[in-house]
Amino acid sequence: MEANLKSGGLLPSAMALKNSLSQKPDTSSEQTMLTSYQRELLLRGEKEIDGHLEEGRLKEKLIFDAFYQTRPDFAGRPVRWRPGEKPNYILCGDNDGKIIGVELAEWLNEKQMKEFKRREKVENSFLRVIQSEQIAAPANIGLVTLMRESESQSLTPLQTADAQGFRRELLALIRDLDPTCGLIQDTEYPQGYWHGDFSNYPTLRRYLGHIHVLQRSKIPTSLGGRWIVFPNRGGAYDPQDAIDALLSVLDRKTSEHSGLHQEQAVDELHLLIYYDQGWFYNTPFTAPGMGFREIAQIAAQQTVKTHGVFSKIFLFNSLYGDQEVEQLWPRR
Repeated sequence: MEANLKSGGLLPSAMALKNSLSQKPDTSSEQTMLTSYQRELLLRGEKEIDGHLEEGRLKEKLIFDAFYQTRPDFAGRPVRWRPGEKPNYILCGDNDGKIIGVELAEWLNEKQMKEFKRREKVENSFLRVIQSEQIAAPANIGLVTLMRESESQSLTPLQTADAQGFRRELLALIRDLDPTCGLIQDTEYPQGYWHGDFSNYPTLRRYLGHIHVLQRSKIPTSLGGRWIVFPNRGGAYDPQDAIDALLSVLDRKTSEHSGLHQEQAVDELHLLIYYDQGWFYNTPFTAPGMGFREIAQIAAQQTVKTHGVFSKIFLFNSLYGDQEVEQLWPRR
């Protein structure tokens, strides 16, 4: 076992690489967060990644690699490590031949992620047809945002039979609005203006409630940039949603694995809960007076009541530039 364990490399978190991208890629919602671009970049930088590992297992390795770099003394002694045979599982070995198993679990609000991906998939059904990045914006318009009738109303996917008609009508409407947009003074509509009269555009009327237009003087655009978009997700949120998601993961994991020591033949078992895709798919956990350390303290209180079979439990923020580790059990 010891000969097969290798020391941690120098890779950043795979998911942290999304911070280096200017915007999220226009890909289908089923695609893993580890894109082909990211994987190629990571493979160039780390020759020791096992070639047989699937993308999901690569993510595990990269997450643990980042954790190991941030807290190399997590075990209290030097260890070598490798991905285990079991998914979301890392095996570590020390100089005395003792084996530590590390179970990985992600801090993620699954319900929020599912809704985000559903919405993203629907919006992409429009954006792939419109392809505004491939055409020049008109002279006076810098940004067009497609809106539903209300925020509570769900957008329906663009049907194939309506695709070309929707694109044709939308571009025609924008051309019609462009001269008027050029005559409007910035002081008249400092936040842009709304247009909801689709009486001459039956396909648009079936899918949209209105559009929001910003003048080019407020937001310059150039060929290659997407200038017809959907609203960014935002608005009020409660960090309690993120706290509840973390406590749910912690409760689920500490209630499992009663026989894992024997099953995996390990001397110690640790739990590593990491924050990764939540940055992209979930509402934030931060708020005035509430940050990573404060949330870790809340979670640590739960581990006092029950920590299951785990001898140590860690919480890891894997985001590039913000990587930090809190030991939840025993609390340090």
